[in-house]
Amino acid sequence: MKEAMHYKIPAAFWELKTVESLKLKMFLGPLEISTGVGGKMIALTKLTLKECDKLGPIPSALWELVGLTELTLEECGLTGILDSEIGNLVRLRCLNVAENNLEGSIPSELGLLTDLEELDLGSNMFSGVIPASVGSLINLTSLSLEYNRLSGSIPAELSNLVRLSKLYLSENKLKGEVPLEFQHLVNLEVINLSGNPGLCCAFQFPDSGRAYL
Repeated sequence: MKEAMHYKIPAAFWELKTVESLKLKMFLGPLEISTGVGGKMIALTKLTLKECDKLGPIPSALWELVGLTELTLEECGLTGILDSEIGNLVRLRCLNVAENNLEGSIPSELGLLTDLEELDLGSNMFSGVIPASVGSLINLTSLSLEYNRLSGSIPAELSNLVRLSKLYLSENKLKGEVPLEFQHLVNLEVINLSGNPGLCCAFQFPDSGRAYL
């Protein structure tokens, strides 16, 4: 339980040169990472922070960890924006920053992370449109943008995500027609577009096991 947390993340953790995977749970913020961490934690490929408290803004030094393939910062009390420097982490296969208080627009630089297989930005306060560049993430199997404040139409470019099996866009402010090209997403098993009163769909998803429109 979060009430039991007493400790901040020790600065020494960010100097562990041979560590490949670092998982931290139920620490206190703020999240402080010194510039130059990328030259120290050269072996790190997986970083997980979960159920921490009041970590605050994501330090820019985090984007120096260019060897990361998995980055999870879930339910950690993160605030501020998701910086455009996220585009530096081109080896990422999994990015999860769900259940925080991140706001602002989703950076178009996410489209540079073409190895991504799972992307979860759900349960934050992101606003603005879904960037068309997300359609460049052709290896995605799961995309979660639900419970934000996203507006505008669903970009037709998302139909390029032919490996997608799970798509969650519910509880936003999206409007307009669901792109007809979505009919070609034959691998979809779950699609949830509910909670967007301005959305309309002119077709069905017959091959989807669970479609919530």
